[in-house]
Amino acid sequence: MNNLSKYYNDYDELGRLSRTKSQEMEYLTTLHALEPLLKEIRSIADIGAGAGKYAFHYANRGFNVIAVDPVSKHVDQMKAEAALTKMKLEVVKGDARNLDFLENESQEAALLLGPIYHLRNESERRSSIAEVNRILKPDGFVAVAYINKHFLASALLKNAPQFLSSSNLKSLSERGILGDDTEDEFLSVSYYSNPEEVEELIESCGFSIIDHLAVDGLSPLLHNSIDSLNEEQFQAWFEHHLSFCREKSILGYSNHGLVLARKTAKQIL
Repeated sequence: MNNLSKYYNDYDELGRLSRTKSQEMEYLTTLHALEPLLKEIRSIADIGAGAGKYAFHYANRGFNVIAVDPVSKHVDQMKAEAALTKMKLEVVKGDARNLDFLENESQEAALLLGPIYHLRNESERRSSIAEVNRILKPDGFVAVAYINKHFLASALLKNAPQFLSSSNLKSLSERGILGDDTEDEFLSVSYYSNPEEVEELIESCGFSIIDHLAVDGLSPLLHNSIDSLNEEQFQAWFEHHLSFCREKSILGYSNHGLVLARKTAKQIL
């Protein structure tokens, strides 16, 4: 986790989801997807909460939220914001692979909106999903975000062609990672998957898929056009985006995907 902490110590995660209209697409779509599932629950565990964008949103709405993150900078930011706003939010420095500070079947919902694409080993990804299964009450649900490997290839072509090589693209396609010696800090600590791989992982850990969305589509590649829209145009585009973000053709090429799944069985590693 040292490389991950180093990356986020130099990165403004707090503003990532709201700096521009194109970046806000991911946040707004995620909130939209979660809303129907929140009507009858009170507790949410935000695992890999980053600087707390979602945690504070739901705590402000009265949910009992525990925000967990392995990066000290993020933990300090969340604690400072909670103290400043006097918001009720429990903040814990912790790792998605081991949530032993949370009791079995103690949470009604879990957000896993970052860990999967920073766990480069399959056994670690399985451990994180299994831990979420353990802490969820029967019939609880989880939201799992991932970064699409096919989008990344196009992003490299457009923004970082120095990483385009046969070996890198083969590794990305077959293993979901670029080499550990890549010069880019984010690429070196990230894992990329496709929609089918993520669904298979989640289902194998005792969950049933209930929804699957492309939360930002190609927004990062189209950011100049989206960011130039006025508010009325942006709202029209966002509503159009919501109408097609579940199509398989869009899921297969979106930057971030989001899987919503309900616990159906206990998971034993």
